[in-house]
Amino acid sequence: MMELQKEGRYDKAVQVVQSWIDVSHDGLMYEQIAFVYIAKAYKKPANRDESIRRAEESLQKALSSFDRKSQNELSLEPFEIGGGKSA
Repeated sequence: MMELQKEGRYDKAVQVVQSWIDVSHDGLMYEQIAFVYIAKAYKKPANRDESIRRAEESLQKALSSFDRKSQNELSLEPFEIGGGKSA
């Protein structure tokens, strides 16, 4: 992905990361896509608005992924901390 981005092949770099998402479904991959689009917006101003819109969409997907993951993990409510049973 980084090599494609260095070559200015931003759309191909996004395709590579999207193929990783199919395997991992990880919010981190959506963050990587957003970074590629931000780089594209910086380097190719003619497409800036579209690139920023796509970066925003990818960051929203990353947040959604994080929210789903957080709901499935252990909750650390203040009143539950230290509330374990002692032997």
